[in-house]
Amino acid sequence: MSLQRRRGIPIVFYPRVLTETARGDNQFAVDMDSPVTTRGWVSADRSTKAEVPGQQEVDVVKIGVPVGLEDQGLGIGARVYMLGEYWDVVQPPAYRHGTRHVRHLSVTLRRRPSGA
Repeated sequence: MSLQRRRGIPIVFYPRVLTETARGDNQFAVDMDSPVTTRGWVSADRSTKAEVPGQQEVDVVKIGVPVGLEDQGLGIGARVYMLGEYWDVVQPPAYRHGTRHVRHLSVTLRRRPSGA
Protein backbone atom coordinates (compact mmCIF):
# COMPACT_ATOMS: atom_id res chain seq x y z
CA MET A 1 0.00 0.00 0.00
CA SER A 2 1.37 3.40 -0.91
CA LEU A 3 2.43 5.97 1.65
CA GLN A 4 -0.42 8.31 0.73
CA ARG A 5 -3.04 5.67 1.49
CA ARG A 6 -1.42 4.47 4.72
CA ARG A 7 -0.86 7.95 6.11
CA GLY A 8 -3.36 9.84 4.00
CA ILE A 9 -6.38 11.66 5.30
CA PRO A 10 -9.26 9.80 6.97
CA ILE A 11 -12.20 9.28 4.62
CA VAL A 12 -15.65 8.11 5.75
CA PHE A 13 -18.06 7.00 3.09
CA TYR A 14 -21.71 6.12 3.41
CA PRO A 15 -22.58 3.33 0.96
CA ARG A 16 -25.49 3.24 -1.39
CA VAL A 17 -28.09 0.55 -0.87
CA LEU A 18 -30.93 -0.65 -3.04
CA THR A 19 -34.31 0.27 -1.53
CA GLU A 20 -37.89 0.02 -2.67
CA THR A 21 -40.00 3.16 -3.08
CA ALA A 22 -43.65 3.47 -2.09
CA ARG A 23 -44.60 2.64 -5.71
CA GLY A 24 -42.58 -0.57 -5.68
CA ASP A 25 -39.67 0.74 -7.77
CA ASN A 26 -36.07 -0.10 -6.91
CA GLN A 27 -33.91 2.90 -6.17
CA PHE A 28 -30.45 3.50 -4.70
CA ALA A 29 -30.30 5.55 -1.50
CA VAL A 30 -27.50 6.56 0.88
CA ASP A 31 -27.26 4.43 4.02
CA MET A 32 -26.20 6.97 6.66
CA ASP A 33 -26.37 4.27 9.38
CA SER A 34 -23.49 2.14 8.00
CA PRO A 35 -20.38 4.31 7.55
CA VAL A 36 -17.15 2.76 6.25
CA THR A 37 -13.88 4.41 7.30
CA THR A 38 -10.67 4.27 5.26
CA ARG A 39 -7.65 6.42 4.42
CA GLY A 40 -6.67 7.87 1.08
CA TRP A 41 -5.17 10.69 -0.93
CA VAL A 42 -6.95 13.70 -2.41
CA SER A 43 -6.12 15.59 -5.59
CA ALA A 44 -7.89 18.69 -6.92
CA ASP A 45 -9.64 18.12 -10.25
CA ARG A 46 -11.50 21.32 -11.13
CA SER A 47 -13.45 24.12 -9.49
CA THR A 48 -15.36 27.28 -10.26
CA LYS A 49 -16.01 30.23 -7.99
CA ALA A 50 -19.36 31.91 -7.57
CA GLU A 51 -18.68 35.56 -8.38
CA VAL A 52 -22.23 36.77 -9.01
CA PRO A 53 -25.20 36.24 -6.67
CA GLY A 54 -27.21 33.24 -7.81
CA GLN A 55 -24.24 31.30 -9.15
CA GLN A 56 -23.08 28.12 -7.50
CA GLU A 57 -19.57 27.15 -6.52
CA VAL A 58 -18.38 23.80 -7.87
CA ASP A 59 -15.50 21.84 -6.34
CA VAL A 60 -14.50 18.50 -7.86
CA VAL A 61 -11.69 16.33 -6.47
CA LYS A 62 -10.33 12.87 -7.10
CA ILE A 63 -9.54 10.53 -4.25
CA GLY A 64 -7.56 7.32 -4.22
CA VAL A 65 -8.73 4.57 -1.86
CA PRO A 66 -7.85 0.89 -1.40
CA VAL A 67 -9.32 -1.69 -3.76
CA GLY A 68 -12.34 -3.59 -2.43
CA LEU A 69 -14.51 -0.69 -1.32
CA GLU A 70 -16.63 -0.96 -4.47
CA ASP A 71 -17.95 -4.24 -3.04
CA GLN A 72 -19.07 -2.36 0.08
CA GLY A 73 -21.33 0.08 -1.77
CA LEU A 74 -18.90 2.74 -3.01
CA GLY A 75 -20.40 3.91 -6.30
CA ILE A 76 -22.44 6.68 -7.91
CA GLY A 77 -24.85 7.99 -5.32
CA ALA A 78 -22.68 7.21 -2.28
CA ARG A 79 -21.76 10.06 0.06
CA VAL A 80 -18.29 10.80 1.42
CA TYR A 81 -17.27 12.82 4.49
CA MET A 82 -13.75 14.22 4.48
CA LEU A 83 -11.99 17.49 5.21
CA GLY A 84 -14.98 18.56 7.33
CA GLU A 85 -17.47 18.48 4.42
CA TYR A 86 -19.80 16.09 2.61
CA TRP A 87 -19.10 15.07 -1.00
CA ASP A 88 -21.09 13.08 -3.59
CA VAL A 89 -19.59 10.34 -5.76
CA VAL A 90 -20.21 11.50 -9.34
CA GLN A 91 -18.41 8.80 -11.37
CA PRO A 92 -18.05 5.08 -10.86
CA PRO A 93 -14.82 4.08 -9.11
CA ALA A 94 -12.05 3.42 -11.65
CA TYR A 95 -9.71 0.53 -10.91
CA ARG A 96 -6.04 1.46 -11.32
CA HIS A 97 -3.90 -1.66 -11.68
CA GLY A 98 -0.31 -2.13 -10.60
CA THR A 99 1.63 -3.98 -7.96
CA ARG A 100 -0.23 -4.56 -4.72
CA HIS A 101 1.49 -1.47 -3.29
CA VAL A 102 0.08 0.94 -5.86
CA ARG A 103 -3.24 -0.51 -7.09
CA HIS A 104 -6.19 1.57 -5.96
CA LEU A 105 -9.61 2.92 -6.85
CA SER A 106 -9.79 6.42 -8.26
CA VAL A 107 -13.09 8.12 -7.36
CA THR A 108 -14.36 11.53 -8.52
CA LEU A 109 -16.25 13.55 -5.89
CA ARG A 110 -18.23 16.80 -6.03
CA ARG A 111 -18.67 18.90 -2.89
CA ARG A 112 -22.24 19.18 -1.70
CA PRO A 113 -23.69 22.67 -1.45
CA SER A 114 -23.62 24.05 2.09
CA GLY A 115 -26.71 23.17 4.09
CA ALA A 116 -27.37 19.99 2.06
